Amino acid sequence: MNPNLQATEPSTDALAVQAIRDGDRDRYRELVDRHASKVFAIAWCRLGDRDLAEEAAQEAFISAYRRLPLLGHAEKFGAWIAAITRNAAINLGVRRRGELRKRERWALEQHSDVHPSTDAPPSTREMLREALQDLPAIHRECLVLFYLENQSITESAATLGISENALKVRLHRARAMLRDTLEARLESGLDQLRAPSHFTHAVMIALPAAPSGGFLALGGVAAGLFKAIPFSFVLVALQVVSAIPGLLVARWLGHKELANFREPLGFRGQLYRRFLRGMLIAIGLVIVMSHVATAGLGLRVYSLIFGAFFVVSGLDALRRLRVIRHPLQVASTAGILVLAIPMLGLGLFEWSVAVLLIGQGGFFLLMSFAIPTIAPRMDNSLFTRAAHNLFPEKNPDPGSPPLHPPNPAQSLAFARFLGRHLLIEDWRRTPDGLELRLARVVPQVLASSIPFYWGPTSRLVIRHDGIIQAHLGEVDRRELSVSVPEDLPPTSTLETRVNHAVNNSRAAFDSGDEAVAARHLGAQENASIFHRSPSTTSAMRWRVWMLRVAAVVLPASGIFMMQIPKAQLPHLASASHFPPIAITETDVRAFLAQLNPDHTNHPDAMSMWQHGLHIGVCFPPAELFPEGLLPTLKAGIIGQLGSNTPANTPLQIQLAWALGSPPFLKAASSGFLSINDLRPHRLDPDSVRAAIPLLPPDLRHSLLGLQEIPVEGHHCTVFTTGELADRIRFLARSRCLDLIDLSPIVPTLIACQILSTNAIVNRCQTS
Repeated sequence: MNPNLQATEPSTDALAVQAIRDGDRDRYRELVDRHASKVFAIAWCRLGDRDLAEEAAQEAFISAYRRLPLLGHAEKFGAWIAAITRNAAINLGVRRRGELRKRERWALEQHSDVHPSTDAPPSTREMLREALQDLPAIHRECLVLFYLENQSITESAATLGISENALKVRLHRARAMLRDTLEARLESGLDQLRAPSHFTHAVMIALPAAPSGGFLALGGVAAGLFKAIPFSFVLVALQVVSAIPGLLVARWLGHKELANFREPLGFRGQLYRRFLRGMLIAIGLVIVMSHVATAGLGLRVYSLIFGAFFVVSGLDALRRLRVIRHPLQVASTAGILVLAIPMLGLGLFEWSVAVLLIGQGGFFLLMSFAIPTIAPRMDNSLFTRAAHNLFPEKNPDPGSPPLHPPNPAQSLAFARFLGRHLLIEDWRRTPDGLELRLARVVPQVLASSIPFYWGPTSRLVIRHDGIIQAHLGEVDRRELSVSVPEDLPPTSTLETRVNHAVNNSRAAFDSGDEAVAARHLGAQENASIFHRSPSTTSAMRWRVWMLRVAAVVLPASGIFMMQIPKAQLPHLASASHFPPIAITETDVRAFLAQLNPDHTNHPDAMSMWQHGLHIGVCFPPAELFPEGLLPTLKAGIIGQLGSNTPANTPLQIQLAWALGSPPFLKAASSGFLSINDLRPHRLDPDSVRAAIPLLPPDLRHSLLGLQEIPVEGHHCTVFTTGELADRIRFLARSRCLDLIDLSPIVPTLIACQILSTNAIVNRCQTS
């Protein structure tokens, strides 16, 4: 094998690319030397002319040098320069189309007069003839009978007077010997397609001073943008964009709610705007993360992860319920657990997605009853009330706060009193007493939903000795500095005010007067903050209405999905009892006549023909088609494939599209399309054989492996043997089965087949 054609270590390319990016321009010579033969051979294969191939190869290396900053993975330089070379050769071929045609005509005219030189590469026909002469006679006879005279295995074996198995063995050995002989001859011919000796020097002279990722590379960015973006990312982006109308509706409802404030420009209105903006961003992030996680991990893994998260969140919410017993906390706790169960079931036990839809409907229903019980007062933070002087006593005594009798039960009851008024978000016991996480100045949806997470938040400590201590968190301090930018008191003053107010409230609460306790904490009536009660506004009615509609639509959709298999099974069971259909040759000819464009029933007949191509048909013999119709129908089948694969499509991509096209496979594997029909589209046996080794392993497995589809609601699996059989028949006609390892699927097919003498055991029952 020519050493110049061997693959290089990606790490070597990566080191050279990095050195060039660091300013070592001469290291590019190393890349040119290493990949020159490959680049020149790619250009020659596209153009078929040595001079033009040299020009295209030089253009490719120069273009790659200019666009080197755009190469994301330096170790993939070899594949990158190959793609650039193909594009450069194609563009050059288009520009020099006239010159190439003149050279082809000149070569044809001079062919009879000019004798090939002894060092010229031999032609394909001559190379094959000489390779066959080198084979032993018994092997040469097998190849001639089977391939050149188109005899079958049975006919060839009968001609030679040997068994079919013996013929197969001889064919296998003959192919191997012929392949080795052709590779040796082909290598000696390709050695003369190396880049000329002056190639590297010419490229280095033509290079610009330094690689640039600026305006010179903008064309490459635009051309490669859609290739760089995976289809799954585009699909996720479309799903995310579909959520924008919902976010816009939420923003509209927020502005309607803001109009209900008596002072929309006051501190409450400002805090509400910041809260609304943060809430919309949080919802958008959750939507994006959900879709990205579903696309990247799969629905089952996504459900398992988020189901576990909801279980932990639900347990944390249950713990909070001991102190915070507001209706919103109760509803959110129940809703989280209602969501967690179907998500875990989907992830662990492969429950139906319908169960998850029912769970989401239950969550929305619970929240529709809870949200009218809260008002967007935006003063649930005690430090907000202290900063805006909402406590009754504006100048508290800076001395020591009053002591309360040590009573843990009474401290817990006072904490529940604070929880009912939404002044705290969480609680926990400490060695010193009871620690409460105060409501934030600006509520944060994402931070508050993280279980067992407190962070740098404001806190209130009720010690066992009765002393109360308030601590202003860093986040709340920053938020207050925005809402009260000029006359915000120092942190110590704010903490003293909160301590004094809570002490007074605790004293009133211990005496049994909760109304006075609430006034000491700066509580105000909703009527002094809003024009109307927040539970009766149109914005609240819209929210409740949308939640309850979702609570009905989602479970209804889930129930409908669960009923689909049950409704279809009896129908599928009776499919085997359809009476047999007898079709005569006259019926076939009559239908084929309707495919003629002049026939009055042509549109309906063509629609039925196209439908039959996708579901699988038995192609009639060629002699039954009306005269002139057969080429048109063949062109239609191949044209559907050609619309997806332009002429410059790589060979392996062309084959992948062909293997994934049911109409084409059915026509090609059944013989409806002949080799002459396939050759112009690079799907003849030689092209298919050359393309199979180029298929990526994952794509080859998905196309030529046995795919399993689980049946929803049943413990069984459907194997896609129909599509696989067509692909195998097509490869068999292309004489490429020796390149495919089908051994992994054979035991599965044998184990799952049902013979007429076997009873059906552990199969899907349709009755």
